Amino acid sequence: MDRDELIENLRTTLLWETVCVHIESRNEADVLLQKAGMENGVAAECAEIQDSEDFFVTDVCKSGGRIAIDFEMPFILCVNNKYRIEATAAGKLDIPNPAGYPYGLYDFAAIGKKELLSFGGIVSVSSIIYSDVELLGMLGEKNRRRCY
Repeated sequence: MDRDELIENLRTTLLWETVCVHIESRNEADVLLQKAGMENGVAAECAEIQDSEDFFVTDVCKSGGRIAIDFEMPFILCVNNKYRIEATAAGKLDIPNPAGYPYGLYDFAAIGKKELLSFGGIVSVSSIIYSDVELLGMLGEKNRRRCY
């Protein structure tokens, strides 16, 4: 399997999910709350991406025994089931050891989502920055769900 085919097969599920899990972490949600102007002591207890239809791979290169993937992803994040933040994430993902890992043994295009996500350890977020961060508003009490 060539590099471009591998990236395309991983893009819509594994790469997107890796970035989503990173953004939904408390630390990243706190960063987004601050960037959105919530500096009054609001801390993230939970966060969930509500909308993210696009995931763009902007560059792919092989460097130092790994595949480096530049990406961009617009999204809407709900923090504490209350604050809705719109932003764009851009950064770099790494897939280590492309020569030594048997990627060619798997038909990533045919693998179901659950099985594909089991390969999550082969992708890591090496850097991420946020732009166009905007607080869209707060959900009303009746529209909130509990954090789990």
